[in-house]
Amino acid sequence: MRSKPHIGPPSQATPSIRRSRVPWRCERRCSANSSARTVSTTPSTEILIADGGKQIIFNALFATCNPDDEVVIPAPGWITYADIVLLAEAMPIAVPCPENNQFKLRPADMEAAITPKTKWLILNFPNNPTGAACTREEMRAIADVMLKHPDVWILTDDIYEHLTYDDFEFCTIAEVEPKLKNRVVTVNGASKPYAMTGWRVGYCGGPKELIAAMNKVPRSGDRRNLHGEPGGGRRGPGRTAGLPEGAR
Repeated sequence: MRSKPHIGPPSQATPSIRRSRVPWRCERRCSANSSARTVSTTPSTEILIADGGKQIIFNALFATCNPDDEVVIPAPGWITYADIVLLAEAMPIAVPCPENNQFKLRPADMEAAITPKTKWLILNFPNNPTGAACTREEMRAIADVMLKHPDVWILTDDIYEHLTYDDFEFCTIAEVEPKLKNRVVTVNGASKPYAMTGWRVGYCGGPKELIAAMNKVPRSGDRRNLHGEPGGGRRGPGRTAGLPEGAR
């Protein structure tokens, strides 16, 4: 018999899980000025564990997007990104990644797609479905563009991190440019690297204000805002309460 009431765990996962290997997976070594440093996270406030990576992407967009916001997505890409954007009543903006560039994102094309309405950039390298992956130099060029757009959030879906070959070195944008850390959500999970799709384990690291907002989404109910009040799908403070002014 259980000695404690049989109730579900917190939606953000238990503290012991947030202090486990998961935060370590969200901390990648990076080098600047010839000295190594870590893009670190605080497990209690900057880590979210959810029912798969898809749930995390859903929570991030529903916690931040208002009607008519735009989300820039490299194409070809996983079709569900655009579907979640539409569910959040925002507009997916596809940026072609041409075959003659190995299906990689060209920084100039990405920057041309960014407008005053842009709320998010979604990155997925290694990419589904093309397998395209960015070198450190290529990711550096993307980061340089994003430094010029401080009001745009960045979601990097690193679920295929370990599916690289021929000594390719994976990198992620907050590792390449730590100055972006406070507006990057780094997503990963167990489904692809460990073939644990049915276990539905996803996790992310991100700024504490956004993680707190994302953590409220599963408890809020369908089409409700972050305070649990009807009308969450309409423009107003409910979706973005507690977030920095530029991220609303």
